[in-house]
Amino acid sequence: MRVPYDDAQVWRTMLRHRHEYKIMQQLESHAEISIWKITRTHVDYLVHSKHMSVVEQMLVENNMTYIVLIEDVELNIRNTVMSTESWADDTLRIGHRLNWKKFPSLEVINEYIQYLKENYASICTIKTIGYSIENRPIQLVHVTNGDPSNKPIVIISGQHAREWIGITTSLYILNNLVTKFDKQPEYMKNKDWYIVPVVNPDGYLYTTYDRLWRKNRRMIQENKGGCSGVDVNRNWDKSWEHSLDYCSETYSGSKPFSEPELQGLRDLIENLRGNDMAFLDIHSYGQLIGYPWGYTHTLSQNVETLKYIAAGMSEAAFNATKHKYEYNSIYKLFPHYDHINGVSIDWVHSLGVMRTFVIECRDTGYQGFTVGEDQIEENGIEILAAVRFLAKDMDPQVMRSNYRHSWF
Repeated sequence: MRVPYDDAQVWRTMLRHRHEYKIMQQLESHAEISIWKITRTHVDYLVHSKHMSVVEQMLVENNMTYIVLIEDVELNIRNTVMSTESWADDTLRIGHRLNWKKFPSLEVINEYIQYLKENYASICTIKTIGYSIENRPIQLVHVTNGDPSNKPIVIISGQHAREWIGITTSLYILNNLVTKFDKQPEYMKNKDWYIVPVVNPDGYLYTTYDRLWRKNRRMIQENKGGCSGVDVNRNWDKSWEHSLDYCSETYSGSKPFSEPELQGLRDLIENLRGNDMAFLDIHSYGQLIGYPWGYTHTLSQNVETLKYIAAGMSEAAFNATKHKYEYNSIYKLFPHYDHINGVSIDWVHSLGVMRTFVIECRDTGYQGFTVGEDQIEENGIEILAAVRFLAKDMDPQVMRSNYRHSWF
């Protein structure tokens, strides 16, 4: 039976002082709200009807207010579902059922990856780099022209199960790259692309039961709260922080890299890191581009270069679709959020990989994790444009002094 969200809403409260964030934390720890997004200016959170009066009273007592972002969460969920459509004449002719009008099921995604393997074998190889808790394969798509001098770009998505738009965005990038490879500019063809569209397949599949599920599906012992799931994007081995709150949506696991979903990725990145690689982790939501560090306010020694590239990616995305992406270090983008330890880009950056970024896709909160199917293609277009800028910047012949961003 599917988890219902009848009468649930998403509210936004502006944050002016640190203690106001602590109040929201307190509400979440008492299970009266579920925080969706915290930025330096506001917090978005889901609240069920049975808790609305308590939450509202707490806000009033602390001179805080709210607006309603999503009036009916359940309606949004029902209006946006995974596609499990039957084969039709056009999909049989193409050879797969992936499209940019529906969110794909895990079956459709795996089917599409197999299609690439069978039809683009000259540039595309598929490798299973590990298995999930429930023994589902973690599939890596490697796209290359075979030149050993190519620099690698690693793109991952789907660490958080409910962030469907992130998965479709990495698939959009993959599809454009593979099916139009001969038409790509040289700065795209002279890279080795390593794309993992679904890091957390168990969680993604589970969102057909609970649309707002975030973590993987590790079962936690009953004497530890009877809860399940580890947030795999708190399980990377950089400033990893142990937690005893097993029911938390950001529960970080028993130790760094305890989760099998990450172990193959860890090995891949460690093998590639000496080749001037780039790393991109795609999430949702917020329309943000972040770079290290997240665990500390201290700036990366590469901050000026990271800021330059992030600005270029943001400008490229805007030029493609007129949607603005804010950019900054993760710590500055989420300064009220104190559970940012153990994230992917901090660990990758700590290995000496300079170009490490996280992208939070659409939207800015008015649909949040339930962003609609009508956003899939345009979101793919703008993030592909951002990725193109990243790839171009990696080429030694690109002279940054010859052009400046209007974003600065």
